[in-house]
Amino acid sequence: MTSPIRSVYEVVVRVRDLARAERSLDRLDWIGRSDSDRLDEFGRFAERNGRVDLAYESFARSVAARDNPSAHYEMARLHLAKGEWEPAADAF
Repeated sequence: MTSPIRSVYEVVVRVRDLARAERSLDRLDWIGRSDSDRLDEFGRFAERNGRVDLAYESFARSVAARDNPSAHYEMARLHLAKGEWEPAADAF
C-alpha cells in the first residue's frame, strides 16, 4: 500500500514543485519510509531545476540509504562538471 506522503511526493514531482517534493522526502525519511531510488530520482529533479547543491545532497543520501550505482554515477558526473577529478574518481 502506498503511503499518503509518497502519493503527495509523486504529485508534487509531476507538477514540478521542488520545495514540496523536498519536504515530502524529508517527511518520508522522518517516518523511516525513505528509499534510495526516490532520493536518486529527486536528485535528478533538483538538478533539472538548477539546484545542483540539493541534487548532490540527495544523491549522497541515496548512497547512504543503499549502495546505489546510479547515485554514485550522478555524484561523479556533478564532480566532473565542476572539474573536480579526484572526487569524481572516488564516486565512480
